[in-house]
Amino acid sequence: MRLIRILTFSNFWIAVGAAAFCQAGYLFLGDQPHWDLLNLFCFLSCWSVYLLIRVAAVKRITHYERTHRWQFFLDHIRFFRLLTFSGLLAVAVIYFFLPFRVRMVLLLPGFISLIYGLPVTARRRKLRDIGIIKVFLIGFVWAFVGSILPAAAGEGAFSPDTIALFFAQFLFIFANALPFDISDMKSDAMHAVRTIPYYLGAELTYTLSFVCLVASGAIHGYFLPDTAVPAGVTIMLSGLLIYMSGQIKHEQVLFFGIDSLMLLQFLLVWSYLFVH
Repeated sequence: MRLIRILTFSNFWIAVGAAAFCQAGYLFLGDQPHWDLLNLFCFLSCWSVYLLIRVAAVKRITHYERTHRWQFFLDHIRFFRLLTFSGLLAVAVIYFFLPFRVRMVLLLPGFISLIYGLPVTARRRKLRDIGIIKVFLIGFVWAFVGSILPAAAGEGAFSPDTIALFFAQFLFIFANALPFDISDMKSDAMHAVRTIPYYLGAELTYTLSFVCLVASGAIHGYFLPDTAVPAGVTIMLSGLLIYMSGQIKHEQVLFFGIDSLMLLQFLLVWSYLFVH
């Protein structure tokens, strides 16, 4: 349990998921995994940005209910500040060693990621604090990493399959992000952040998650049939985890489980294609 807490609350595990999500994109588009600088870039940029969001909000976090997640972060704040600075520096260096086409494609999701947790309005409101936009931005950036980015970096082109994969991955991430909005309802209410659960309530938000998962599976089945089976298995496991999320008492278990889905998706698709 201690190892799970460290991997999850340090944002290390979600960074592993980001790298795996990009690799899964190559496989869905008929390419092979690329173990290169871009893979390292995805890992470090995800880790650094998630840490930056937390570090930038440290004053706000001190007023949150002291759950295991926030207590862990505050207990190691100096170390996380050092990691954030080091990670962003490494990301900046690696960026200029990537192919030009990839650098251009990264500009939009990179810009959104950097300003997501930083004050952007005259009232110093953060992008994540503006209405229900938070979960849509998360879905967009992750779907971009899992479809457009591998298409630009690999042998694929911006084909109908790429667009279909983008929407399938967007719905998949969107569905798995909603339970986090439910768990954050109390802290969001402290700052008048009105996410989807605020408008729909927890029960309808869970229903929306399941609808999105079904839609994601339908897109995989129709547009990407060669990998629909492993994608479908991941989606079903995701639905089961979301269904159980309300009964999971230890938040690190929930976070670890949902964060593991991206890695699981890659492993299942890779294994399936290897066997077939």
